[in-house]
Amino acid sequence: MIRKYYIPDEGGTSGGNKPAPPKAPENYTPLKPEERKQWNDFLDYVDKQGLGGSTKLDARDQKLGLNLMQQYKKANPNFTLTPDDVARVQYDQYLLRKGDSYPTLTPQQLQYVRNGLNPAYMAREVSQPDNWFGSLTSKEYYPIAQRASKDAKYDFGTDMETYVNSLNNPDLQQKYLVKNQ
Repeated sequence: MIRKYYIPDEGGTSGGNKPAPPKAPENYTPLKPEERKQWNDFLDYVDKQGLGGSTKLDARDQKLGLNLMQQYKKANPNFTLTPDDVARVQYDQYLLRKGDSYPTLTPQQLQYVRNGLNPAYMAREVSQPDNWFGSLTSKEYYPIAQRASKDAKYDFGTDMETYVNSLNNPDLQQKYLVKNQ
């Protein structure tokens, strides 16, 4: 089961025709699990500043989002993402929630991941890959994957690839063992 601890805002898109997919950013590669975790941690920081989902981030004449990223990087030197990665995140979010495929998952694996996500998370509007850290992007968290059995609990964090691959290879999940029950 994939759990999403971040509550998405109400709303999102509903019904109607599916819009044309956005163009992938130049030299696009999906974020790695550690980068996804860093992104989620950064969004937690933005939220603690009272700016998660704020329309103040949409003012293009200001650089509030970029300033937040610089402040976070200063306080967290191991943060490796840069403003140039924002478009990658935005495109990743589109692929995960709305796209027909995701580069590191088979279509069946992507469907399995999506089936475990909150419908409100899936329905929420995603930002176009415009490399602007605005109100939508400030709420585009990556899902957190966990699994529990009667004997153990596993926390895969943002590593959804290992989560789905461990279904057929239980040895993969041992690295993610949180506790024996």
